[in-house]
Amino acid sequence: RYSLMLKEGAVTAVAKPTELHSLNPTRVLTAIEGGIKGVEYHRALILENFVVNLEIVGERREPVASGDLIQAGARIAFSPLGTIDPIVQGYALRCICTNGMTNNTVLREFQYGGGGGGGEGDDIWQWFRKSSRAAYNSLTIMVARYREMRQEGIPADQRATMLEAMLKEARISGDDAIAIRAMALENPPSTTYDLMNLISNASSHLLEEPKQVRIAQDAVAKYTSASEHTRVCPVCHTTQK
Repeated sequence: RYSLMLKEGAVTAVAKPTELHSLNPTRVLTAIEGGIKGVEYHRALILENFVVNLEIVGERREPVASGDLIQAGARIAFSPLGTIDPIVQGYALRCICTNGMTNNTVLREFQYGGGGGGGEGDDIWQWFRKSSRAAYNSLTIMVARYREMRQEGIPADQRATMLEAMLKEARISGDDAIAIRAMALENPPSTTYDLMNLISNASSHLLEEPKQVRIAQDAVAKYTSASEHTRVCPVCHTTQK
């Protein structure tokens, strides 16, 4: 027996049953809700290759600064048809403007058969529950990093360069890029936290194509990661030389 992959009524691929690990969406949600208290589903994106991307938040909140609350959550990607290995990542919602921000502090991928997540059967549901809880509980680390970024000033003569570098990293162009540049002119990003929020604003409120949203979110996650920041940041590149 083989599984047929369909898109818009046409067969796009044929797979052996052993190649795919189908997941019951209801059981996925039940496992996630077992790991995060007070789950709210902020957004669901349907990506190519039959992938579902969920942005979820819970009850816990912490301030980055006075009046700037961040709500803890997780970003979960999986395929009901099993076309990808499930991924759970840290996620936070900025309450003041509902910008959603991903983070690589917790980034876990389930690998069937062992090596990175587990095997078969109940292992996958335990993994969803534990990984979602770990992502949710990483809020304190994420907030600490955002507080650091509020202290990382951007020289006035470097702001345009950094913005263009981030737009390129996030693959944002056309009218969306023009809109972000206009926001930057109205409220110049004086810190790396400000710059991050320009891109997260785009991923939450401007971009509509799911793949573009995911790319922009990943760019923000890389930018906020201490290990990746110097690779992305043109100011850091200049400082290192």
